[in-house]
Amino acid sequence: MEKSWHLSIDHNHSTIVSCNATAANVIKGYDTCPASRIFTDSYPENLIALSIVGTDRMPENAYFTAKVAQEEVVKAACVPYTIVRATQFMEFIGGIADFGTDGGTVHIGDGMFQPIAADDVAAILAGIAVAVPLDATIDIAGPDRAPFAGTVGRNLKSVGDARPVATDRDARYYGGVVEELSLVPPGDARIGRVDLEQWLTRAKMA
Repeated sequence: MEKSWHLSIDHNHSTIVSCNATAANVIKGYDTCPASRIFTDSYPENLIALSIVGTDRMPENAYFTAKVAQEEVVKAACVPYTIVRATQFMEFIGGIADFGTDGGTVHIGDGMFQPIAADDVAAILAGIAVAVPLDATIDIAGPDRAPFAGTVGRNLKSVGDARPVATDRDARYYGGVVEELSLVPPGDARIGRVDLEQWLTRAKMA
């Protein structure tokens, strides 16, 4: 099932977000979002796709592979576009810890991590929505780049979670092998304003 949302940015701009309920169809080779099915009334001034930093560097991760396919669909849609690859959201760190837990210990791959706050992602996307389309892919990330395991450990400590966190070169990230730069921008990126310490403080107050 497809869902579409029309988000009013101001009196002169409208952003259309369209997605399929699952990304699995993209891997299977189905054309899940041809332009003729997404845009029934008019074509957008700027088709924006939110993707993930590192999608093309972790082929063992099925979801990342699906995002790469989705990006290719956007590029082939024959409309102006901007693809925004974001690092992992700070809001996802707890779930990442749960996924990596084995025998009471959180096993995290040996790489760098640079999470971004969801509020920063929303703000950056809003700015891009009213800007000239880039017909290109950009990366966005949080201010803090640090070892993956250390970032997860800080998050757990802030919420009183006593699980130990171990750097494990064999630990998979949802099936994917974690190299040093697998999950961080390899070059220039737009950087969010909220650092991890600020986000952790806000999360405890929520």
